[in-house]
Amino acid sequence: MREIINIITESRGLGARRPGEIFVNAAGDEIRVNTVNFFPEGGGQFQTAEETQDAVDAVVQQLGVAPESVNRPTAGTLAFGIAVFDSDTGILAYLKYFKTVHPDPTQNDWNNQTGIPGFKYNSTAAKKTQSSATPQDILTQQEDLTAEAIAMQVAAKFPNSTLAEVAMHLARGGELPYTFAAPVEMDIGAFQDYFCELLQPIALQTGQYDGEAQDAEAIFLPEGGYATALISFGKNKTEGLSDSVMIGPDGRKMKVSSKGGKGADASTKNLLDCVAELKQTPTGEKLVKKFKNTIEILETVKNSGQSLAPLVLGQRYGVIDEGDAQLVVSIKKMPLVDITNTKKLKMLTPTLRKLAEQRSTKNPTNTNLYFHLMAAIAHSVAEHVRENTSFNKDAAAILNNSALVQVYSKVTARGDQWTLNKFTSKWPGSAVTTVEFSADKGYYSTGINGNFTFAVDPPKKSKGSNSEQPAPVAKMKDPEASMSADRIIRPGRRAEPRDKDSTPRQKR
Repeated sequence: MREIINIITESRGLGARRPGEIFVNAAGDEIRVNTVNFFPEGGGQFQTAEETQDAVDAVVQQLGVAPESVNRPTAGTLAFGIAVFDSDTGILAYLKYFKTVHPDPTQNDWNNQTGIPGFKYNSTAAKKTQSSATPQDILTQQEDLTAEAIAMQVAAKFPNSTLAEVAMHLARGGELPYTFAAPVEMDIGAFQDYFCELLQPIALQTGQYDGEAQDAEAIFLPEGGYATALISFGKNKTEGLSDSVMIGPDGRKMKVSSKGGKGADASTKNLLDCVAELKQTPTGEKLVKKFKNTIEILETVKNSGQSLAPLVLGQRYGVIDEGDAQLVVSIKKMPLVDITNTKKLKMLTPTLRKLAEQRSTKNPTNTNLYFHLMAAIAHSVAEHVRENTSFNKDAAAILNNSALVQVYSKVTARGDQWTLNKFTSKWPGSAVTTVEFSADKGYYSTGINGNFTFAVDPPKKSKGSNSEQPAPVAKMKDPEASMSADRIIRPGRRAEPRDKDSTPRQKR
């Protein structure tokens, strides 16, 4: 979990790179990112191949250095990107052609590891991938393992290595600290940060740890504890929120996380499962009561589904009223419309007209009004939840107080000898600091691709993007009143009056 944020950032490509970040070649030479820009600015494509080439020529002339093309233009490549690097010998530039470019540069497909000839992105995540030290690198079977089965797979991956010796020592109940010859397969950083992810759940099973993990064991794994649990590292069971999961004979789980995991996405199910875990303890029951409003949001998202959740929550927070919601549902099959002049759309209420106008889209003259309004409502709801409720802190506390144990590794070196010290543990944890309620991955003016999402400690969003913007949220008192999904589409109901203090709020 510790490196999820780096892996996610790396997978987003060159558009996510910042000035000063390092790329290296096989000889160890370094180049540093200066700028990465995409054209036309604001996304889209040029009208013709000739117009595209004219833009390339203008950018190159301004740059003052001829870029190396990483692909060839075709009749269909009507956009491009330019990546500029600083090196010891001067400026280097690389050009890539695209059919079209996204307004959000991080969404453009320009790979960090293969996109710059001869160089690879030197992120912590890249080092992790190249170290062959992660559980995913080592294990051919990742689910429902015993400690000895893990050690046997380590031996198969690294025959005659002290890595297998360490894993087997711990799996067979050996005590820590344990001193051994430094392995040749990885450096001490890779061993401590990544290989120890394999050893942490084994150490919990054999009692080679200090800290509060025992308190969590008594609550969440009462039938046999860590010792009788099977260990899984695969994504199917860890779901990105932990490095491993220990599953007891009765099916109850304990998630194990290395210190500091960030950047994952939690699902509604993840969070509601954690709520169920909290209910197993008196302290957790108090937290459930304290976080009543946040839990109600999660339940609304789950029960209403992706097509109704924005409308239900939109009414709750005063973004729309019941009549607005019914109208949105009624236009689902409406033909494409021109929203550059919404006054012509006579059916729209003043609220929906304002929402339609304040959300941008690439093709305003040819817009699906239903999807456009749903996206505007969803993004407004998400902004309201983030800025006017305690959801982000409450959801983080739910995760930290659930069956999630943080485990810390410490390895020391003396000459060619390393010592693996006793692991330490923490529960309740503090790895998660915020959970962002977001509509970014589900709701677009062109379609609905999923429900609201919950990003665990997400990286800060870049400013100044020309991507589709959510409409502002009306300032409303926060009644947190429950509302059923069927209320939206039931005809003949009067909408509840808005709070008299409701006024449009400008987006920050």
